[in-house]
Amino acid sequence: MLSKQFLARRPCPMVQSKRVKNAENFHVSAENSFQTLKLFFETGRAPEQALRYLNPAVEIGILIGDSVECALFTQNGKPKLEARPAQNADFIFSIKPETVVVLTERTRDEIGDIAGNVFKEMLVGNVSLRVISSPLKLLKNGYLEMIRLAGSNLSVPKILSTLKSLKS
Repeated sequence: MLSKQFLARRPCPMVQSKRVKNAENFHVSAENSFQTLKLFFETGRAPEQALRYLNPAVEIGILIGDSVECALFTQNGKPKLEARPAQNADFIFSIKPETVVVLTERTRDEIGDIAGNVFKEMLVGNVSLRVISSPLKLLKNGYLEMIRLAGSNLSVPKILSTLKSLKS
């Protein structure tokens, strides 16, 4: 269960990006976002490739809006997303419901593209990350391999392009 202190912590106000026109009129429920994210994680090739290195005893927490707590984990080598608090979570992502649509509809099924788009949404304040575990535990639980995979698909020009697009 998430602490009251964590729930009280709010990500930065939404910054309208070029990709989401009329963001103030763009409303998506947290429940619908959960279903979209579930489909994304459970049917995509890239999430399966990235999460296969995750320690099977670990879950990633995801909070959609203020209302839907999710647990992302692997089961029989396949990603699963369930609407319940994560157990044994190393970190928790907080994500705005409308950002789920941005990430899932505008992300190719490539690990680097997922990582790049999550990073971009973090920079504009639509996604935040709370690390719970120690750095040593993160290394032991398989995240280093996930980062290595994402990095092999990310290039300096792609990172610079992402940062440049935030300025306009």
